[in-house]
Amino acid sequence: MTAKEYIISVLSEMGANCLTVKTICKKLGIYGREQKQELEKLLIQMEKENLIILLGDKYYLYENAGLVSGRIKRHERGYAFLLRDDKKDDLFIPPSMLYGAYNGDRVLVKIVASDGEKSDEAEVVKILERGVNELIGVYFAERGYGFVCPDDKAFGSDIYVQNKKGVTVVTGQKVAVKILSYPAKGNPTGEIVQVLGSANSVRAQEASILFEHGAPGDFDEALLNEAKAITDKISEDEWLNRENFTDLLTVTIDGDDAKDFDDAISVQKTQKGYTLYVHIADVSHYVTSGSLIDKEAYSRGTSIYLPSRVIPMLPEKLCNDVCSLVPNQNRLTLTVRLDYDKNGNVIDKCFYKSIINSNYRLTYNKVQAIFDGDEALKEQYSNCVDMLFFARELKDKILNLRNERGYVNLDVQESKVYFDKQGNLLVEGREGLESERLIEQFMIAANVAVAEFIHYSEMPGIYRVHENPSAEKLQSFCNFLNAAGIKTVRKPQYPREFQQILLSVENTPISGVISDVMLRSMQKAEYLSENKGHFGLNEKCYCHFTSPIRRYPDLVMHRILKSMLQGQTGEAFEYYSIRADEIAQNCSLTERRADLIERDTDDLYICKFMNQFIGDFFEGVISGVTSFGIFVRLAGNLVEGLIPLEYLPNGRYEFLAESFTLKGSKISFKLGETVLVKLISANIQSRKIDFELIHKI
Repeated sequence: MTAKEYIISVLSEMGANCLTVKTICKKLGIYGREQKQELEKLLIQMEKENLIILLGDKYYLYENAGLVSGRIKRHERGYAFLLRDDKKDDLFIPPSMLYGAYNGDRVLVKIVASDGEKSDEAEVVKILERGVNELIGVYFAERGYGFVCPDDKAFGSDIYVQNKKGVTVVTGQKVAVKILSYPAKGNPTGEIVQVLGSANSVRAQEASILFEHGAPGDFDEALLNEAKAITDKISEDEWLNRENFTDLLTVTIDGDDAKDFDDAISVQKTQKGYTLYVHIADVSHYVTSGSLIDKEAYSRGTSIYLPSRVIPMLPEKLCNDVCSLVPNQNRLTLTVRLDYDKNGNVIDKCFYKSIINSNYRLTYNKVQAIFDGDEALKEQYSNCVDMLFFARELKDKILNLRNERGYVNLDVQESKVYFDKQGNLLVEGREGLESERLIEQFMIAANVAVAEFIHYSEMPGIYRVHENPSAEKLQSFCNFLNAAGIKTVRKPQYPREFQQILLSVENTPISGVISDVMLRSMQKAEYLSENKGHFGLNEKCYCHFTSPIRRYPDLVMHRILKSMLQGQTGEAFEYYSIRADEIAQNCSLTERRADLIERDTDDLYICKFMNQFIGDFFEGVISGVTSFGIFVRLAGNLVEGLIPLEYLPNGRYEFLAESFTLKGSKISFKLGETVLVKLISANIQSRKIDFELIHKI
């Protein structure tokens, strides 16, 4: 038995008791100085390996020490909770028992019992891992010393700036600071790694959001050189080995401000019904697996869309040039051809490596205007007007079948934040156009077709999975429906039942709130290597395939489909059987990062926009009810803000979670009620908007 094994066996025999170094020496028969030093080194090594733990001057086995591991979630008021690794109920940690633990740290705690009774209170006994290495905050100087006050008020301390390393910084500037050490006493120490600008400037706030979430920066020179070497010239081999669709009437339909066009459509009316061609830019031809561009695209996972700019997944040479399906240029594509009968049922499907030449670059607004009868635009685009109306007919038939089968068409209300051509910041309520639904339905159809083809061919893939709602969230949603006066025969479980709820409140003031709460009751869609279906769309197979310029999972599905079309499935099967799960996880993580960045920057620019309206009155709908106030979504631009309790009529308030009601002694508030509010503040640093209640309407 080794010394390490013997120490473990002795500690195991001791049970809840412990041993000092002196006692261990006696049990091992160690009396010499050198042997004792060797033992102490061994004990330190065993502690690093998490075999034993030193508390004070005594060693325990982990399982005998009665300790609980987890992550610190600290509140700005000083106290904290332990989010336990074993997923049991959180433990409360008073400020006096944190012992130098900060927000995000992984720690070991001891449950503090009183009079032998069970307790949910604990104290930190060991910090296993620091949760924060870098953070964002505002620099200030005091008595000749520099400090950074973190934006995250829950962190727990200002950072003492030990060395500014030649950085020029003044009080009031937003900075990024790297934490160098966590002393046993006093403030953590750090160094400023980036000065972002004045804390009150929108640019500095945007930069801090990007830094905080780890957004990718500019492409490096080696990668740009790799991109520069790529040519859009199509070789003779590609012309010979691809389907030539250059004579097929083809259009792209995108937003007014779109710059990369990765999807195009062609629609024909046939004797049997319709034929739809969905052409997607063949990014995989140019971005080869393992290249610098591919590795960076994997790291980024997705393009990130900010009101001020785009952080692309691919360099501009590819996304805005070589791969973009611009008009009157031959482009390499992958084409999904779907044949429909006259009722909109798919009767045949084919997949091609292809070449197209797009005839027109259309926008959603132009196509919508054509649908609405704009004669000037009809004349301008006379060559494709018939095709657009065939496409409209097909879209209606596809949607009718989808509605009959039942799918959750969530019309989530949100603000559109953008700069116009003159550089003016605008925030408007986003209204979906029929032309947008047309492209959406065609892209869904192509995604389903590719997912089915790959799944039933038993090839590995990256699927877009939306699992069924959990029982707990379903119950919460039912409670909300009851509180809102919406009666259901039973608890909704299937997409059709959710669809019927939405239809029952269509065109009512509460419809947007119902959509929001329904969305929160559902699972979040994610990427998985296992096909588990898509609940919201009510599809057994679904993937993302139609946006390879801006999403990495689409690029992967292109590679898998091409391997099948080229009869090279063996190598692809072996590679993706091993790597698909890792790729799917990374795609989900990068998507969540992009979502957080986009949400936070939208909130930032919304606050900047709303600053000009402080003191103005607005009508809105109660979109959320909490114990600390009510949230209101404004009519028109759909901006959401909080009415804190102090801006509600005087009185005592009780939050009734079951009925989503804030019940007051004089007045009560429920989801969906219409109110008149006054804008009190729009704070770009906190990215929060506060209203004052004027009266209920």
